[in-house]
Amino acid sequence: MSDRGVSTVAPLQVLRGLAATMVAGFHLYEVRQDQDGLFVVFQNGDAGVDLFFVLSGFIILYSENAAQKSSVMEFAKKRFWRLFPPYWIILTLYVISYTALIVLIGDGDKEMTFSNLAVSYLLLPYPDHIIVIAWTLSVELIFYTVFAVTFLGLGRMWFYAAMVAWVTAAQLYLLDRDLSSPFLNLVLHSSSFSFLVGAFIADLYLRGARRFRNAALWVGGISLLTYMAGLWQPPEAIGREIVPGLPAALLIYGVLDRDWRVPQVLVTWGEASYILYLLHLLFFAISGKVVSLIFGVDIYQNSLGMLAMLGAVSAVAYVACVKLERPYQKWYRKNRL
Repeated sequence: MSDRGVSTVAPLQVLRGLAATMVAGFHLYEVRQDQDGLFVVFQNGDAGVDLFFVLSGFIILYSENAAQKSSVMEFAKKRFWRLFPPYWIILTLYVISYTALIVLIGDGDKEMTFSNLAVSYLLLPYPDHIIVIAWTLSVELIFYTVFAVTFLGLGRMWFYAAMVAWVTAAQLYLLDRDLSSPFLNLVLHSSSFSFLVGAFIADLYLRGARRFRNAALWVGGISLLTYMAGLWQPPEAIGREIVPGLPAALLIYGVLDRDWRVPQVLVTWGEASYILYLLHLLFFAISGKVVSLIFGVDIYQNSLGMLAMLGAVSAVAYVACVKLERPYQKWYRKNRL
């Protein structure tokens, strides 16, 4: 990889780690919503999802320009092997764990049906997922499909035309309060705008745009982090694709092509973001129940306990990335699956 590629990818990997940690911290905050606790800084940590979406738009377009452009089938294969097998393994851990909870302690909240199993394993655009945050992967798959059919199959202009049409349809859907369905809520999710912005930033970067990146870094970074901590809130009429979506986009543009020496531990933290993102809810649920059963303590009532859980699941994801995910990626790339 060229120096330019390294200076581009390493900071983005760190942002991926930040995004996953924001989401994990948000789910810990949601349990207590303690305005005086340590995790109040994560009260809008679900903004990590929007950061992920903008990053995805950037990375997909950038990677298909930096290397020789893939065919539609090659792209589909790469996305499948990157996304599905790790997801299926972690999803199966959820299924096994939830089944055990049902059998052992009669936890009715974890009931599973053929419907949500099918939706979950096929990542269908429907909100009935066993891993509740997996709806984001369903939206991601829609973006991959649009990108493959247009950018790879027809060309750049067709891609932007299709993305603008998707964004327009999503905004019109939001305006029609009488039209609502669980399916359309995902197919016409407003995050389409975040993917478009991320792809546009990649195009700007590939064309050599570097102006105002210092201002973008500071404005985007400060805006995103202070929003995450609940220090300011946009008007209700402004959708999440604008805030926190645009601050996330500014931050991404601001970190590009920096002559920074990013520690390898942070790069690996970013590589582990996919595992951390998918695994943390299960880890928190099991940890909370185990601590409660053994010690009779509600770990969610202690900020330091929750911080320990966040650190522990991050460490598990980190080790799983190094010991499992990297060898897996090396295997499927070597075999050109």
